[in-house]
Parts: sequence; C-alpha cells; structure tokens
Amino acid sequence: MPLPPSIKFQNVPQLNLRLSSVVITLCVVLAALAGVGWSSSYALFTVLLDGLTALAVVVPAGLAGLGLIRRFGLTGLPIRWQFLLGNVLGIGAQSILILLLGTAGLLERRIWIAVIALMALAGLFRLAKLLLPKPGETAQPAPPPSRHAGWERVCWLTVAPFAAVALLATAHAPGLLWSEEGFGYDVLEYHLQMPKEYFRAGEIRYAEHNVYASFPANVEMLYLLGMILSQSDVEAGCIAHLIHLLLGALAVFAAWVVGRDCSPFAATTAAIAMATTGWLTYLCGLAYVENGMLFFGTVAAGMVLRAQRATFVRDDKDGSASPQDNSNGVASRPGMWMALAGAVAGIACGCKYTAATLIAVPLILAVLLSQPAGSRGRMALATAFIAGCSLTFSPWLIRNFMYTGNPCFPLGQRFFTSSPPGWGPEQTAQWDAAHRLSPEERPLGRKIELLWKRIPGDHEQRFGPALLLLALLGWLDRRRQWADRALGIMLAAQVLIWFFTTHLFARFAVVMLIPLCLMAGRAAGITPRPWRRSAVVITLIAGAAWNFSHVARLYQRESPSPLPPSVFYEGKLSGYEHLGNVNSRTSLRPKTLLVGESRAFYFTKPVDYTVVFNRNPFAEVVARADSESQIITWFQKRGYTHVLVNFSEISRLSRTYGFAEQINAELFNRLEKAGLQRLAAWFSLDRAHVVIYRVP
Repeated sequence: MPLPPSIKFQNVPQLNLRLSSVVITLCVVLAALAGVGWSSSYALFTVLLDGLTALAVVVPAGLAGLGLIRRFGLTGLPIRWQFLLGNVLGIGAQSILILLLGTAGLLERRIWIAVIALMALAGLFRLAKLLLPKPGETAQPAPPPSRHAGWERVCWLTVAPFAAVALLATAHAPGLLWSEEGFGYDVLEYHLQMPKEYFRAGEIRYAEHNVYASFPANVEMLYLLGMILSQSDVEAGCIAHLIHLLLGALAVFAAWVVGRDCSPFAATTAAIAMATTGWLTYLCGLAYVENGMLFFGTVAAGMVLRAQRATFVRDDKDGSASPQDNSNGVASRPGMWMALAGAVAGIACGCKYTAATLIAVPLILAVLLSQPAGSRGRMALATAFIAGCSLTFSPWLIRNFMYTGNPCFPLGQRFFTSSPPGWGPEQTAQWDAAHRLSPEERPLGRKIELLWKRIPGDHEQRFGPALLLLALLGWLDRRRQWADRALGIMLAAQVLIWFFTTHLFARFAVVMLIPLCLMAGRAAGITPRPWRRSAVVITLIAGAAWNFSHVARLYQRESPSPLPPSVFYEGKLSGYEHLGNVNSRTSLRPKTLLVGESRAFYFTKPVDYTVVFNRNPFAEVVARADSESQIITWFQKRGYTHVLVNFSEISRLSRTYGFAEQINAELFNRLEKAGLQRLAAWFSLDRAHVVIYRVP
C-alpha cells in the first residue's frame, strides 16, 4: 500500500513536516518494538516501563529549552533548528542544575517532580506558540515530493533493525554486556555507582575513595535524576541505558538537522549514516557518556558551520532553499552564533574530559584553518567559541578546584600540584603510568597498526566501510566548499590527537562519527546528479546490511537473554554469588570492607571500597602494623563487620594498574590465625577468587 501523499498539516504553516515522514518514523519505531517483543517479552516490558522514566528525564528538559531559544533571539531559525537547540540547551542546563542543587543537598524527589512539571508546562506553552498559526496566516502548500523520495524512505527502514538491537541491549541489566568493556566495569565502578552514592547520601560531594567522581558528569547527572524519579538505585540501570539511547537518537536527529542545511537528501544520508553505525547500537547497552558527547558535539559542529557560513547560509524555514539566511539577524551575528556553538561544545566537555581535545580543539582549528587566508575575524570567532565553551564547562572545573585545587583533576597534575584527600604524588605517578601506551605499543609502526585495527579494520566493523567511503567521496568532490574543508580539518585533528595523545582505545575514536557522518551527508551534494543519488542510496543500504551483520553477530555471540538487576544483587549469576551473601545479611548494622573490588553498584548493604588509583587506607594500615591483631583492631574501630576480598581482581590489577604488594593471600592467612573468621569462599580453577570474612 503506497504511503499517503506528502502534505502539510492544516493550520500549522510553520511546521514543515510531511505526513509521510511521520508515517515512516512510526514504522521504524513500531518495527523496532516488534523486533524486541519477538525476541523477548521481558525486554519489551522493560523498555516500555523504564522508558517512561527515561522520557520524563529528557523530554521536559528539551521542551523547556525552547524558552531558552527565545532568550537568545533565535526564534527566526528554521523550526527544526529550534527543536534541536531547545533539546541541547534544555538538557545541558538541566544537568548543570542537578549538579548545583545536588551540591546544595537538594535531591528530594518532590523537588525534582516540581521542577520537571514546571519545565514541561513552560515548554508546552512555548511549543503551542511555536506551532499554532499566527493571526492572519494561512497554510501554505507543501512542495511536491522528490521523485526519489521512495528510495529515501527505503533507506530509513534500514534503521529499524539497529534500533531493535539497541533497545534489546538497553533491557540488559548493567554488567551483562560487553566483554571488550569488561562487562560494564566502568559502569559498575563509577558511571552508575557515583549517582547511586549521591542518591543515597542526598547530596553530591567529593569522594576521596573514587577518583572518577572528579570527572565531569553531565550525562551521569541525568542518570541520577532517573534514580530520583524512580526512587531506586540498583534497579535504575535500565533507565540509565534508555536515557543513553535517547541521547543517541538525538545525535541522529542532530545529524539530520545539520545535513538539512545542505539539502534534504544530505540530511537523510547523514542521519542514516549515524543511525546504522555499529558504535551507536553498541553504546546503547552501556550506561556510558559517549552518546551525549555525540549529540552535543554534532550540534556544536553544525553551529560552527552555520556561523562560518554567515550570509551564505540558506533559510529554508518554509521548505524552500534560498541563498541567504538573514532570519532575525542570525547571519549578521556570527560571533553570537559561534559563542553558542562554544557553549554547546562546553556541555560536551562536561560529559567527558576527552571532548575538550577531541571535539572543542578540532572545532577551533576548523574555524581558524578552513577560511581563506585573507579573511577577517577568524580569531574573533575562535575567541567567542572559547568563551562560550569555558562558560558551560566551568561548573565542573570550579567544583574540582574547590575540592582538589586542580580544576581538571586528576589530569594536569604537573601544572596543578594538588594532594586532596585520598590522593598524592604516588597516586599521580600510578595514574600517569596506567594511562600511557605499553612499551610494545609505542613504536610508530605499531601505533599505525593499531590505528588501522581500531578504526577502518575494527574486527566488529563499528564504523563500517560505507561511512568511510561516503565521507571520503564527499570530501574529494571537486565542488568542495569551505564547509567540507572545515569538516576535513576537524576529522584530521581528531585522528592526530587520538593517535598522539591517547592510549589508542577504540571507544575514544567514536567522536570521529561527527565529521564522518556530516561529510557523508555532503557526499549527496546540494543538487546531486541522478547517478550520484543512486550510488549514495545503494551504498547506504549495502553499508547498513554490512554493519548489521556484524552488530547481529556480536549481539548473538555475547548477549545472554535480557536479565533483571536482581540476578546480580541476589547472587544468582555465576561469578557474582558473593553479592547475594553480602546483601542478604540481617545482622545489626552490617558494614563490609571491599578489598580489591571496586564494582560496588550492586551492593545494597553499606560497603566501603577504594578504586585502584586512590590512596588505600587498608593498605596503609597493613604497611605500618606491627601485628595482625592491630589490623583486626582497625577493622573493629572502623565499624566493619565483614571483609570481602576479591583475589582474582587483586591479581589482575597487580598485572596492569598496580596494587599494594602487601595485600595478598598470605596476609589473610595470617589474619585468619589472628581471629578473622572465614565465612564463605567461591573457587575458580581450584583457587579461591572471592572470600568473605567475619570481623570478630
């Protein structure tokens, strides 16, 4: 049955939306949900139920952001840009607001329900004014659909299987996916563990036992809000996954909006290229921050392109392509536009430190190097960008400076010699040693080999050859414009910075999707020839099929059936039986010291732990104790009723990041003779890998 004819909604002249676009979007969503339901009814129930909380975290903030658009005088922008900037500014402002109010101890559920309700009401009021026709306006006929629109709709259908696998991944309890990420090790150690600690404490505060708590955490603030609204912590893992998925969906929308400034077909190409990458699907099963970086980074890149284009931007708010964009004076104020681009990039930096070097710096270089040598104002535009970036990144820098004396702690210790609680020169040296390439990886030839293996030759093909090919074709076009140069400079800077300043971890390269997808969109061209359009469509469909074959194989190989968080904290999952032992205790005020174990998320009873990089109080006591009885006395004075030792983890850390040599099996054998009582042990390969002791 053919799709309905393309029309404009009556009485909504400003909403340039084709009915067929709504239908195809619904088809993609429903097909994805059908795929989830066919695979697992539990997964479908989890997605629908936890998805309501995730939407409550993201949607009201995006609606409230529409009011901020008006404050900046950007109401003359195309409506798609107003929706995009509303989500960027609203979600970014909400994350910073959670940080500020959380630091003040205002994390009560009733407070945040009231805040969200107010944001939703204000946003809906602004949305109604935006969509409803003004007095005297009449509906305009929609432009006729392209004769190639059918093929473009077919391309959109390729997104459905990726969306289905992404939704299935979100239904897995944190810790079930993926092996390359240590089965969400970082998630259980700090991405969700720190929001859990803030939620239980009722405030956001410095954590001397977990250095990762000093990382910028705009996305984790959204996870914290999800815990507040659901009044749960260990059960909120899937909510966090779905929040991360929504940020990924917004990244796809951002690619479409930025590509639409080139042409409708370029918008479709850029968005589908983003949506059908293996990386986006892979990240939805992890409560990480990369999808937030992609969203904010893509918008920042698009804003830089519009600011640089100045009077050469086109205004297509009515669906037509005109050579100028002087709507509301936007084109005449590139400095203000660039400052806003910097502010959005600053929000991306507030998601992860690496965004400063892999998003903000490449965009600054694109501004400085992409314009003709004789053009004026390049430094002024770059300065405006840096000022905006500093403004929105500063809440995290100020917080760190107040707590540690180093605004970018634990980085930059050579410039800010700080020793806050839980940290000192020894910890700085250990951190630096752990985050550099191993000696065998440092030769140039080996680094080039790793570059190939982790981007174009990735064994999981999470970029995919089609994206790389389309991006290359778009950049090599003989009609290449300054925007293509800017994106090329951004990509080149990202590759060089990733190559020379990081330890070449594959996931750190995911931000390269931003210029790659936008360059792929520009491969379609503003007015592409028929053969070129057909070649792009075929490449998109073939590339999506290639990428999905790898995504499906990876998911099938690594994914068990979606399981609830209870399998972890009740100890029903192999390798995590000790969690059930600790969490089932009914003794008066139990408190457990974790030794060697820092994945504390699923412990529901009070525990103390220290990540491997922080100063370890237990190790210091062992080093200076004259006898084992002094160590047991220290346990008692600290109120510990039990001690859990993960010997497998101690062995792994000793081989990698380094671990206190005095903490070993021999030490605990001596402590047992001094009175420490072994309660339970779990064995692997005839050796105890986790042991729980009772403090006498």
